[in-house]
Amino acid sequence: MSENGPSANIKPIYGWVIVISVFFMSGLIINSQIQSGNFLSFLVVGGIIAMPFWIILTDSGATWLMNATSASSDSSSIHTTINNNVAQDKIVCSFCGWQNLTTNNYCMDCGEKIESD
Repeated sequence: MSENGPSANIKPIYGWVIVISVFFMSGLIINSQIQSGNFLSFLVVGGIIAMPFWIILTDSGATWLMNATSASSDSSSIHTTINNNVAQDKIVCSFCGWQNLTTNNYCMDCGEKIESD
């Protein structure tokens, strides 16, 4: 069980009971309110409404959220690297006119060898 956060204040079984109860109640309510409600709407709405409870009340939800946010910060560093490459000097391919990075030996568009001046 985690030492911090809301899930530390309750026993794991109670957190799961709450999450499952919210899932079923919200699914049943949506099926009673929508005339053409079916099992798919039960699953989708139940899952959407129960997800915040899962994240807040269970250790697995908190772990998932921490992994998702760390993956998000990793992808932002990838975008920074890509954006840094855009600002580099370019060399124009004499065959097709494509602007390539000066570090390229071959054109990214046509594949011809880039001749440096």
